[in-house]
Amino acid sequence: MVGINTAASQTLTVKVTEPDKVKITKVSADEGKFEVKLTDGDPAGNATYEVHFEGTDKLGRMSGRVRVEFTGGAVPHVDVPVRGQVVGDLSYPQSITFNRRQGSFGERDLTFTSRAKKDVEILGAEDPDKNLMVEVTEAKGKTAKIHVKVAKPEADSNKPVRGKLVIRTTDPDEPEVTIAYGVYYQRGRMERPGAASPARLPPSRRGLNVRALKPPALPR
Repeated sequence: MVGINTAASQTLTVKVTEPDKVKITKVSADEGKFEVKLTDGDPAGNATYEVHFEGTDKLGRMSGRVRVEFTGGAVPHVDVPVRGQVVGDLSYPQSITFNRRQGSFGERDLTFTSRAKKDVEILGAEDPDKNLMVEVTEAKGKTAKIHVKVAKPEADSNKPVRGKLVIRTTDPDEPEVTIAYGVYYQRGRMERPGAASPARLPPSRRGLNVRALKPPALPR
């Protein structure tokens, strides 16, 4: 996660557990999205890489991959999913969920703050699909808040109900904010609304271990 026109890096380590069999031949990132460079170690074996994400003036998420190619394995390469996000000055929840417990739903207060410690102002908030009731409780200040609750808590559904809240602000970069939500009437597996399925590595990659150590931090 980075601010507008700022950057962040994440450390990726590659460890060859069977060096007699496995040799790294290439480590690369999606062109135009991310950059990867060797920072320490043997490029054919155990090594540390820096994965770099450069933010632009456009808010949003970007997904890509780092591909580790090697010889001596059951598969020719491993793809490591990487994601970057450019955020503006506003800080707020990206998604929310409501789960029925003991016959009722809880209520939520959503907080909006400024990363630059400025005043925040909310002009209005709504759920276009009317699944949630939304009220602006603190419209302006260092912290602004909206109160959200399920509109029809007595309803019953075998499927989750999903939608997006729409919040209007005075922020020049984000005059309109959307927050994904999910309402779960039945108990069961809970998924974060808008979340992608977890990436899975190939089942056979004996002799190779790839892992990220340090998540990127938002520059201050």
